[in-house]
Amino acid sequence: MKTCLHHSKATFTLLLLLTLLPASLRAQFFPRPPWGSAAIETIGGVTYFTFGGRLPSCQWIETGPMLSGGQGFSLPVWEMTGEICVACFDCYNLQTNSVVLGKLPPGDYVMQANYAMLPGLPQPGDPMVYQQAFTVPAAVEPTLTVIRTGSTLQVTVVTAPAAEVVIYTSTDLLRWTPLPGGIPVNGPYSFTVATTNKHQFFRASLSSGSVLEAVF
Repeated sequence: MKTCLHHSKATFTLLLLLTLLPASLRAQFFPRPPWGSAAIETIGGVTYFTFGGRLPSCQWIETGPMLSGGQGFSLPVWEMTGEICVACFDCYNLQTNSVVLGKLPPGDYVMQANYAMLPGLPQPGDPMVYQQAFTVPAAVEPTLTVIRTGSTLQVTVVTAPAAEVVIYTSTDLLRWTPLPGGIPVNGPYSFTVATTNKHQFFRASLSSGSVLEAVF
């Protein structure tokens, strides 16, 4: 009993200490981001922050709205835990997120991520767990390409691996119809359509996305 009381007191003391510590010291208790790998790439003229990790099946990574200003970007991140089940002990999720930073002018930038101590409620004092300087090159490949072969068109969109893509087509640049069906798919993406006797124009809509792959 004496040992248990001592342990309880030590736990209370630690919690109290965490409360009183300034944000810069509290950050030491979260020395790493909730992912295993991260990269910033400019693909097809669009820059992405892509990160991934291996998590128990009952856990996943969430992100808040991206904040940008000048040459800097800031992203709140946190881990979520769902209902604990037997599968959480022998099944894992490989999660990949691609966050669109945008079609940026060539130049030097800085990306950082802060761990939201209150999930879903980022605060100014949240510890920074990632910071990376990156450069957007002046010359980039096109985002969307269309190649005609006989009576078909091969439409290809290059993106980061988890970004979401919707392709639109038009005959007059005024009215646009999503293809196929308007359902977002994870890039990079390529599909074939038949040519018509009308003008055919294509454009792509890109947004941040996430992919979960279960592994045992």
